Amino acid sequence: MDFRLSEEQQLFKESVYNFLSKHYQTDMLRKMLKGEMEFPSELWKKISELGWLGVAIPENYGGSGMGFQELVILFEEMGSACLVSPILSTVLSSLLILDAGNKKQKDEFLPKLVAGELRFALALHEPGFYYQEGGIQVTASKVQDDYVLNGIKAPVPDGGMADYFICLAKTSDKDTTLFIVKADTPGVTLSPLKTIAGDSQVEIRFNQVAVSAKNILGESNRGWAFVEKIISKAALLKSAEMLGGSRKTLAMCVEYMKVREQFGQALGNFQAVQHKCAEMLTYVDLSRDIVYKPAWMIDRGMACDIDIAMAKAWTSDAYRKVVQTSFQLFGAMAFCQEHDMHLYLRHAKASEVNFGDSTFQRDLIADHLFA
Repeated sequence: MDFRLSEEQQLFKESVYNFLSKHYQTDMLRKMLKGEMEFPSELWKKISELGWLGVAIPENYGGSGMGFQELVILFEEMGSACLVSPILSTVLSSLLILDAGNKKQKDEFLPKLVAGELRFALALHEPGFYYQEGGIQVTASKVQDDYVLNGIKAPVPDGGMADYFICLAKTSDKDTTLFIVKADTPGVTLSPLKTIAGDSQVEIRFNQVAVSAKNILGESNRGWAFVEKIISKAALLKSAEMLGGSRKTLAMCVEYMKVREQFGQALGNFQAVQHKCAEMLTYVDLSRDIVYKPAWMIDRGMACDIDIAMAKAWTSDAYRKVVQTSFQLFGAMAFCQEHDMHLYLRHAKASEVNFGDSTFQRDLIADHLFA
């Protein structure tokens, strides 16, 4: 396995970095944290024009036709910039429609998703649900040839910006089905939720929401098979974000250690500080290898669920440790709202639990080991 980037991949990585350096500032995130602004529509338009929303979508649907490795490159740079956006929701929705959708659904939705003209959100989570099919309580009752949804989904990332939801609901005692639900359907009520990282999340209440059987995504009673696959891919993309965030956190810390003086010399001259930074670099470099391996495997059609679980478990812990160590070395400066360090702490804490924390991932690995 060779995880070194090709010339084309390196150019793509640099283009993402250059664009975010020019068009995205962490002051935007500060305003989102305060509720003073939503993700800028002009920035969304530019991102759509760059093709980021369709990196791994085939060209016949308007995508770039690249692989999962390129998606990981994109999300690593997004994490480095601490970008909070609806990109992940859009990418995951597109991949889910590509995997589960019929020809009509793919033709109708994918080109518009890739172009940024439509926004989807995944309505999978529920109070008490933790990535197990048995935790789904939202019901879809069959009424003649159609369905009626009832129940609560929360939290739903980017649900307040979405035109459509992909909702997972119970269609029998043991089975679930995916439905495409238009956001303005009568009976759908949204309530915003406060978040630690400035991302947009809502609670969705479905009250006698009528959905046509034509809006089933995939096959009836087989929703979980598709959801398991998209959760796994989501965990890998979130791991890539955490890799980027930990890399940037280390860079900020080393730079500060070079200029902050104590006892007449830079803090970076002290061996104890140097060893702390060396330990952080070890976490970051190992994170890169463990993230890029399953991306490489996906592009070659290889099974890698356990590799993804290992990546998510490792990067969750590594990002947290890198941020914690940086706070120790920075001291009071890291707690100042004017400094970016606290934004990466927020990002690390939120990312750690998204799509399964390290404990959940270790359970998956253990189940595999002792099967």
